Amino acid sequence: MKDWFENFSRQYFEHDYKYHYNFNHNKKLRPYKDILSVEIKDNMLSGSIRHEKYDFNRINIKFKEFTDDEKEKLCKIVDDSPVNVHKVINKTLPEELLDSGIKILPESLDELDVECSYDNENDNLIDTLSLLKEFNRRLEKNNFLIFKIRGLDLTRKITYPVKTFPDILELKFKKTTDDVSLIDLYDVNVILLKNVEYPTKGLEFIYSDLFELLKNEINSYPNKFNPHTAYIDYNGDIETSFKSQKEENENFTGNCFFENNIKIRINDEYEFVGFKQVSDEEKLFIFLNELKQADIEDMDEHVLFLKEVLDLTYTLVNHDAVMPEVFKTENSCQIRWIPSFYSGNVINYCEKYYEDCPKDMVTFNKKRLSKDNQVIVLISLIMKGLIRYTIRKNQIGHFENIGDNIFKLFTGEKLSLKTHSHDSTIQRIQKQLSAFCLNELEYSYAMFIDDNLDIEIKIKEDDNYKSINEATTDQLENIRKIYDLFTYFKIENTIYEKIMINNKDFIIFSENIIKLLPYVNVELHNPFKIIHNNMDLVLDIDLDKEDFRLDKIIDHYIWKIRLDDVEITLDRFDEITDDMNGLIKIDDEIHIVDGIAFRQLKGHTWLLRHVDKSNEILHYAILEEFHDMKVKLSDNFRKLIKTSGLYEVPQTLKANLRPYQRIGYSWLIQNIKSGFGSILADDMGLGKTVQVLATILYFKEENPMEATSSLIIVPPTLLSNWQQEIERFTPELSYHIYHGPNRSFPSEIRDIILTSYSIIRQDLEMFINESWFICVIDEAQNIKNPGSKQTQAIKTLPAFNKIAVTGTPIENRLTDYWSIFDFVNRGYLSTLEDFKTRYVTPIEKIDDEKALNDLKTIAKPFVLRRLKSDNEIRKELPEKFVNDIYCNLTKKQIKLYNNLLNGLFETITNKKGIERKGNILKLITCLKQTCNHPGQYLKSDNVKINESGKMELLTEMLENILDVDEKVLIFTQYVEMGKIIQKLISEKLKTDVLFLHGSQTRKEKNNIINTFQEEEEYKIMVATLKTGGTGLNLTAAQNVIHYDLWWNPAIENQATDRVHRIGQKNDVMVYRFITKGTLEENIDKIIKNKTDLAEKTISTDETFITELSDEELKEILRLRL
Repeated sequence: MKDWFENFSRQYFEHDYKYHYNFNHNKKLRPYKDILSVEIKDNMLSGSIRHEKYDFNRINIKFKEFTDDEKEKLCKIVDDSPVNVHKVINKTLPEELLDSGIKILPESLDELDVECSYDNENDNLIDTLSLLKEFNRRLEKNNFLIFKIRGLDLTRKITYPVKTFPDILELKFKKTTDDVSLIDLYDVNVILLKNVEYPTKGLEFIYSDLFELLKNEINSYPNKFNPHTAYIDYNGDIETSFKSQKEENENFTGNCFFENNIKIRINDEYEFVGFKQVSDEEKLFIFLNELKQADIEDMDEHVLFLKEVLDLTYTLVNHDAVMPEVFKTENSCQIRWIPSFYSGNVINYCEKYYEDCPKDMVTFNKKRLSKDNQVIVLISLIMKGLIRYTIRKNQIGHFENIGDNIFKLFTGEKLSLKTHSHDSTIQRIQKQLSAFCLNELEYSYAMFIDDNLDIEIKIKEDDNYKSINEATTDQLENIRKIYDLFTYFKIENTIYEKIMINNKDFIIFSENIIKLLPYVNVELHNPFKIIHNNMDLVLDIDLDKEDFRLDKIIDHYIWKIRLDDVEITLDRFDEITDDMNGLIKIDDEIHIVDGIAFRQLKGHTWLLRHVDKSNEILHYAILEEFHDMKVKLSDNFRKLIKTSGLYEVPQTLKANLRPYQRIGYSWLIQNIKSGFGSILADDMGLGKTVQVLATILYFKEENPMEATSSLIIVPPTLLSNWQQEIERFTPELSYHIYHGPNRSFPSEIRDIILTSYSIIRQDLEMFINESWFICVIDEAQNIKNPGSKQTQAIKTLPAFNKIAVTGTPIENRLTDYWSIFDFVNRGYLSTLEDFKTRYVTPIEKIDDEKALNDLKTIAKPFVLRRLKSDNEIRKELPEKFVNDIYCNLTKKQIKLYNNLLNGLFETITNKKGIERKGNILKLITCLKQTCNHPGQYLKSDNVKINESGKMELLTEMLENILDVDEKVLIFTQYVEMGKIIQKLISEKLKTDVLFLHGSQTRKEKNNIINTFQEEEEYKIMVATLKTGGTGLNLTAAQNVIHYDLWWNPAIENQATDRVHRIGQKNDVMVYRFITKGTLEENIDKIIKNKTDLAEKTISTDETFITELSDEELKEILRLRL
């Protein structure tokens, strides 16, 4: 019937497709508001179609009635099948009616008798079809309408039998569990009482409205008797106001027991036959409630049991475990409230009270009832009294959407049966309450789930199962309640047919309906074990420790889905899941997982399958995250990328590794064995060299090198330092220094070849033709510029493994970090452009914490950095005290500073681009040189101490240091300034001043360093920051003076740590000279800010100052006196 009207109307517009299309989309058809006075009477469909405000076309459409033979055949299809009868009762059209061979719906207007009040043929066609479309809209809601208008009433009715008084005393509820604990049944009650056909007419108000009042009432009572809250005057039989203090109830304890052996009697109308002042159910409830609160001795078993049953009733009400039961006596229909025996738990819970019940506690017409019936009757009387009392106390006269008669029944009143005026009300209530009584039936129902998850309901009788087509009328009507459960949870179904269910609906079924089945007398036959799981995305790899290498990961990683104890591959997961609803069927198990997580995973399966780089897989493994999805690592993968325990130190190592050094040594070995390069970035002075040498020695003793050498590349100034460390700590390692004008490779293989960066660049062809075991670069910031020829040359060197050693892996930019990382693990951080997009821009421009944390996390396994400030290391190092020393300018310096600022600033104004930046840096250099000493800027040979505030202060400080017989190391950026310091100090203090700078040969530098370290009479050494600031061991000094400040805090710290390092036995004093009122104060602020940034693994550089406006620049550089 669904497409009837579309097919019917198409024939009249077959030559005007566009018009027909619009017509069926309500764009050309008469609007709904203009179709008025639609009426169906007998076989006539009538209606008025409005054209103008007072202009109507009256349409009458007469349908042909079925013939008598057709009527007989159609009725036979319904009445010969109990299933079809009940389908019709439940307003579901049996398919057999449409397949009967009888034309049900007209196929053209020729089969209808149409009359119109208009003469216009086109208007009449459109108006007639418009009225038929309105008929079709109603027909889709009620398929039986076409039969009615054609003269056949298929309506069938069913009567719901109401129990009689004797019936309710025959308890037939069956146990379904051994559990005696009570659970709250509110949700179950609401679902069973919901009218799915007419949702606004359900009876769930009982538990949402009525029981809320009851619970508030019983939970407000005190536990102890209060004589000032009287309810009944037991002397005068006068009802007092609720909770009134007007009539004190002090006589209750003395007069309430009119006879100690209290018995409860009911009559033929199921009414409580009272005693003395306790004359009805309401007063019985009040009496028992006061009795519960009273402290009375010598109560007999009847009184004690009444108190127990009152407590039981309260407990049941608080668990919504009381249900209404409709029954009739000779004169009336009423509802009594009994325990919710559709629940096996409630049956079991109440049973323990039966044994304690006195045999004659309740009688009916002077006859004893069974103990279980006595308890149930008592509960029903107490419930009736509680409801009547609560309704009256709260002045409740009705509940929303509930008729007066229904309200009366549920609140303890009766409906008379002397007339039949209440029959429809009683039938409606009994139909809905019958859902509570399915557990009383002699038969039960069974629900079978097939391999496709479709559900078939059968009837179980005498341990045999029969299909719906074999069911009796009674069995078919009761089964409706089971189908209603599916309708309630919006699972599409056709009553009395197999329920075709999709994954989404099956999840709803498993989570909501299965737990309700015991309450409606249904046993479940499910071939599947339903498991509610957590679902994890797991990253596994089929490599062992020996084969694990970065380049092999891409061919051996495996995505898996873990469902608690079950794991399946991603391909298998995709194969067995075809929607987005969180159900995974594996063999005889159905796993139900969180829908959001499931849909997220399904949405990422394409991306997961198309990861094509080893480094990306390793990132996901280390981050344990894939595009915001959590990733779990398999035990094998976790073992491969997590550092194992400590390795034994080679016996031939001539050093005792400190605990942190042994950790670093073991970490290097583990990474080499796993095929990963390493960045050893310990703070300056913590012994990085010995950790690297111990690692090479370990592999020599293990003999994996097979006669291959390791290549160590260092700045020229550090060649001798490494030479001395090898001879001192690892004499078992043979070495050769490839450096100098007459350099050549040794004739025999050496364990280590030592060379410098510049030599690699010059003799690259010789080095790339060798096969190196480990390639080590010291002071790795020398390859921080990825575009430089030196960096490119270093990265072309072939080696089994690569190690970068540096005290500051990040100096000025994250790109420095990428360049060093790209040397040790090529491609791990992707390309430079990708790295900039993913990390540099978010971190440096918008301070993206997640990007920063992700970078730290993926780098962590391959970067080891320990600081002197770490708790484990601080106890092994002396203290370092940093002091900022402020100096004043001399008059000569002030004049020169202002002249330079005013004169050179004109070269900046209105300039742009590179020219402007170059002029700014030139001005800054001139001002800094002036702050150092005017003679440095003026290039004067005739320099004096009193011309510079810094020089005066330096002289005084050095005199104090020499007085206490300590050594001092003075750093400056400029060779010219170093020469001035050497000249003036040696003349003033009459002592030799050593000077270390880049123009010296390696031999000259070594001699100067050894002299300072070993010869006591040499107390002062000046060094340029670039030459003396890296790689050297200058622990003979206890004092460090930074005569001028550098733009980079990392370089300044490196220089300081030539002194403050392992081997230093004394506290180190650091003095930073700052010229007050000049740009140096601002430089100092910049340095401190950069230090903070470096701790976050990011930094800036001096170029920021060249980007300031003229006004901002002048403010920073101006002299403040």
